[in-house]
Amino acid sequence: MVNFFLKKIEQLYSKKVDATGLAVFRICISLVIFWEVLQLFRYRHLIFDKIPFISFSNVDFKYALLLWLLVLCCLILGLFTRIATIVNYVLSLIFFATISNFGNHMLNVLMSISFLMMFTDVSRVLSLDAVIKKLRAEKTEILDPKVSVLQYYSFVFMALALVYSTSMCDKLFTDYWLNGKAIWKFLSVPTEFARFDLSFLLNHKALMQMATYTTLIFEGVFIFICFSKRFRIYVLIVGVLIHLGILFYFPLSPFALGFLSLYVLLIPFSFWGAVSGALKTKKKIYLCLNTDFIWAKQIRVLVYSFDLFKSFECRMVDAASHGFEDINDKTNIFIKTLKGDITDQRLVMRYLALRIPIAIPIALFTYIPYGDRIINSVVRLICLVFYKRQPLRNHEKLKPYKIKIIGLFFVCVILLQGYALLATKFGRYLNLPRPNKHILHAAKTVLGVSTHGVFTHNYKKHKTQIYSIGIAKTYDDKEIWLPLTKEDGSIGNYKNDPIRRKSFFANSEATLDSMHLNNYIRDFTAFWSFNNNTDLDSAHFNVYIKKLQIPDKWEIDVYKNNIEKPWVPIGRAVWKDTLYNSELNHLKLIN
Repeated sequence: MVNFFLKKIEQLYSKKVDATGLAVFRICISLVIFWEVLQLFRYRHLIFDKIPFISFSNVDFKYALLLWLLVLCCLILGLFTRIATIVNYVLSLIFFATISNFGNHMLNVLMSISFLMMFTDVSRVLSLDAVIKKLRAEKTEILDPKVSVLQYYSFVFMALALVYSTSMCDKLFTDYWLNGKAIWKFLSVPTEFARFDLSFLLNHKALMQMATYTTLIFEGVFIFICFSKRFRIYVLIVGVLIHLGILFYFPLSPFALGFLSLYVLLIPFSFWGAVSGALKTKKKIYLCLNTDFIWAKQIRVLVYSFDLFKSFECRMVDAASHGFEDINDKTNIFIKTLKGDITDQRLVMRYLALRIPIAIPIALFTYIPYGDRIINSVVRLICLVFYKRQPLRNHEKLKPYKIKIIGLFFVCVILLQGYALLATKFGRYLNLPRPNKHILHAAKTVLGVSTHGVFTHNYKKHKTQIYSIGIAKTYDDKEIWLPLTKEDGSIGNYKNDPIRRKSFFANSEATLDSMHLNNYIRDFTAFWSFNNNTDLDSAHFNVYIKKLQIPDKWEIDVYKNNIEKPWVPIGRAVWKDTLYNSELNHLKLIN
């Protein structure tokens, strides 16, 4: 059994495929993490301060988060990728793995992805690192643009297959998933779950049940068919449609975009070659490089690396040879066109940049006085710094050890994920022993291995009541509503991920929890006021609330009924000299 497992790992490790999909995934998932970190930076005072902008956190995380954003820019560009992935993982451990009032279970998935990126060749192509390696190499042709297919499958297995499988272990023991009402249930609750009024779809019971059961079946069979070439395209289509639905209809954008990024890995490998072929232009522009120019080969590498549409064909020529007598001997790079030769170095650079999309900013820079000289100096510096050639190393001797380490890693992941199942409804249903919390916490923190009980909370059993809170700043005869919940009852900006967890308001009592309610109102009014230059020396906020219906039995127009429920005023919050004063009726029941 062990030998069979290791042999399968070795087969996948040895099989080489186009690295483009892995590189596109690196760019997409890095953009998603960048968004998460940018939001964390934007809302850091709301998340970390005891009272936003008034009672500050003991640690200022601003510079750490700015460093993280810089590291993610390096990941997107594929620059110093190995170092960037390590720093990204360390910062993910510090922030994503420890913050309880930020984000959702997508952070666990991002921990898995961040861990794997440290050990995979996500910058083999479409990266500045790849360009630098070509500049250093004796022969660029020997640089392999392919990676092991195991690298693709590792992300799919850890971040998709295991997540769906463990999610099923909770959903199969949740009544509203079994009776096909899950999607209808949550899309019927405005502000907290649904972005829009989709009553024209929600009122069709059969349609809602079909959508719910399709999701349930898809998650159940995913791990068995996702690696099959025969079913991969169908898995890709269904998975993308499901997560596009989540993106458009639920306030869970980073979650949906993160999973859509993972589905890039399931795009057939031949697709990237077809795209590359489609982008090639038939008419070539001849870029001539003087053979006596010391940086000629490096310029050729740079042009071929960034010429997305393959518009240029580089030719090494002797400027003194036949056909080039009119070219100045000191000309190092020139372009031959039907209208004549372009030999002025500034015009050559501008001509190149305008036809290579990524270099358009460089072309614009040449219009600045001395801009062309600065660019020339930078190009020369890059070529000089990375001109040192490094011999390629043979890692074949280490292959047997790598196979065993990779196999051991996946065995540990499977065992830890199996152990996490003890904490699911499946484990409780079978009366399995309770898992050790410290082991679960360590697995979740380090590898992102955890339970994924998304939308499986039993609201009826736990008597959980969701409230929609409306806060309005009073100005004489008018009100300005804070972007928590709009006056019409629809979702505000503060209700979107990744701070949705912070803005979510629910409790399990018939009366409102006064401390929880006042802390909620205090934090959001303070944060909004400082971001909108509102003086807290004397500020009044009216507070409204409505009790949202969380439907169990089938009925129509639940979303509309929730939206049309009248706001119930429960008092006001007053700030005086940056001190919060409550004038709320905490015991008032919301009918």
